[in-house]
Amino acid sequence: DRSPSRGLGDVYKRQVLIFEQAPITEVVKVIREKIGIQIDLAEGLEKNLITTRINNNEPDIAGELAFLCGCKCETLVKGKHYRLYEK
Repeated sequence: DRSPSRGLGDVYKRQVLIFEQAPITEVVKVIREKIGIQIDLAEGLEKNLITTRINNNEPDIAGELAFLCGCKCETLVKGKHYRLYEK
């Protein structure tokens, strides 16, 4: 069977987002659009630049961003909505 829809699920599962010195505001926007996870930023974090690769099936995307920017992550709705803030 060579139908075009076959295997698309596998391609989606392996999607990787790559950021090079991207403003964190842009990173959270792309994550919201591509993966459907909302990450709010507390005041003062918008200056952070992020260089990383994120798999769309990464279980802790917000935690990874918190680690990269040296801030804390609060879970508002597990798997859907997070808030990053200064320590």
